[in-house]
Amino acid sequence: MKNKVIIICILILASILRLYPLDKYPAGLNADEAAIGYNAWSLLETGKDEHSISWPLVFRSFDDYKPPVYFYLVLPFVKVMGLNVWAVRLPSALLGIASVYLLYLIARKLFPPRPARPAGGSTIYDLPSITAILLAVSPWHLQFSRGGWEVNTALFFILLGIYGFLKSLDNAKYLYLFVIAFAISLYTYHSARLISPLLALSLVIIYWKQINILKNLKPFAIGVIICIPLIFQMLSKEGQSRFTG
Repeated sequence: MKNKVIIICILILASILRLYPLDKYPAGLNADEAAIGYNAWSLLETGKDEHSISWPLVFRSFDDYKPPVYFYLVLPFVKVMGLNVWAVRLPSALLGIASVYLLYLIARKLFPPRPARPAGGSTIYDLPSITAILLAVSPWHLQFSRGGWEVNTALFFILLGIYGFLKSLDNAKYLYLFVIAFAISLYTYHSARLISPLLALSLVIIYWKQINILKNLKPFAIGVIICIPLIFQMLSKEGQSRFTG
């Protein structure tokens, strides 16, 4: 019960720091945020982005060819709230709050609670709660949670994938969550296309004896299918240009 109260308080703190007042700090949308909001609005109005491409998997924007996930996450918020600062930033803020909770869950899997020590024993620190509050107040994470940043979205899906993997050690069905979350992360931010495969491969190698890939090929096959469009993107002129950068 005590742990539940602590994590609820941490999430309330994380929410306040990320949501109030979201439309004023940082002041005004930057160019990337404005492009994301405008493209979401354009898709709703015309079914095409600012360059007249129908429902693209890569957004040309300012010729920096952004991955698509955050654009589509913003779309329903623009539909409901209109084209404004809140609609562009709220998805990132919510994912930032969710990331704090995901990191808490990951830490609980890695450092499960132990029985309390008898009186006079050494202190047992609540590592999951400490981990969560450090992310909740992290200046880096606060900045990227309070803006329409793809990197914050990528972090959420990477954490979700890690949590799915750790859960799959007890129940193989969570391999679907692991594979799909990591695959989606590849469509969120360019750096994730390097980080996510290396991290996923590392998890598989470290826990090789605890998973049976040969008996669980289906989720990995689904992951490959999800990544097929990305392979063609990386082979294109635009994809190679951004990857080189």
